[in-house]
Amino acid sequence: MKTNLSTIPNVGPKTKECLIKMGITCVEDLKGKDPEKLYR
Repeated sequence: MKTNLSTIPNVGPKTKECLIKMGITCVEDLKGKDPEKLYR
C-alpha cells in the first residue's frame, strides 16, 4: 500500500512536487533515505 506524501506533517503542494521530482512518490519511498542527501 502506498501512503500519500500529503499525510506527512508540513508537506504541502510545493514540497510534494519537489519530492516527486526526486523520485519520491509515496511515504514508503522515503524509508532508508538520508535526509541530508535528498536535499543536496
